[in-house]
Amino acid sequence: MNKKPVIMAVDDDPGMLELISGVISSNMDSDIIKAGNGEQALHMLKETVPDLLILDWNMPKIDGWEVCRKVRREEKTRNVPVIMLTARSAKEDEIIGLEVGADDYITKPFNPDILVARIKALLRRFSDESQRELQAGDIYMNLDKHIVKVKGDIVELWPKEFDLLHFFMKKKDNAVTRDSLLENVWGYEYFGTTRTVDVTVKRLRQKLGDEARLIRTVKGIGYKFTEED
Repeated sequence: MNKKPVIMAVDDDPGMLELISGVISSNMDSDIIKAGNGEQALHMLKETVPDLLILDWNMPKIDGWEVCRKVRREEKTRNVPVIMLTARSAKEDEIIGLEVGADDYITKPFNPDILVARIKALLRRFSDESQRELQAGDIYMNLDKHIVKVKGDIVELWPKEFDLLHFFMKKKDNAVTRDSLLENVWGYEYFGTTRTVDVTVKRLRQKLGDEARLIRTVKGIGYKFTEED
């Protein structure tokens, strides 16, 4: 990247906020913005759009879930990658986090090396997009403008949905396993499960409407993106 990435960390625990800030400062050349609650974060996001957002799940008044939901609804922030931090470890909670648009999910207490690896992976993925256009059926994707159109109408995709569609379109007519999707879309540093893939594919299909037909389920393998009958 040509400039220092700007990372916003949001946590109502001052000690945790300082820990996150310290870990990032010690391991990355980046600028850090800190917010002590969801309300403050949303106010700051009106003025500054970070390159990545780290959100605590449980916060008073406006929690991380609600902040993420609002971020995804705003045009200028909807493509900001989001890492959700939580003390809750249930898989149902991870799925909820992914449903509202989080790109990654880390349970507290976390390993500092894992946090840094996840941050770097997301920043790398979002900065490495080529200036290319892709077309399949009635789906048009412009990587330079970061837009997707279906039958000429713009479809608003969350970052991970965009990455998933991009990978599908690059691998058109090839069957891909769920493990392959985890590795290539979420990254080697991500420790989620194949359930994560299925949740995101379901959400992507819903947004593509009739063109969801292009994403075929391949029994015993995974998925195939194809226009073949």
